[in-house]
Amino acid sequence: MARKEKLLVGVDIGSHAVKVCQLRKTGDGYSLVSLGSAAIPP
Repeated sequence: MARKEKLLVGVDIGSHAVKVCQLRKTGDGYSLVSLGSAAIPP
């Protein structure tokens, strides 16, 4: 059976932008997989 990869997603909703990151569990911590942001219109 294939092993499922452990991923985490973080979301920051601010007053000017939304930021999202995806992290992968590594041996002793986490590594960044992807990062994105989008401006929030006024």
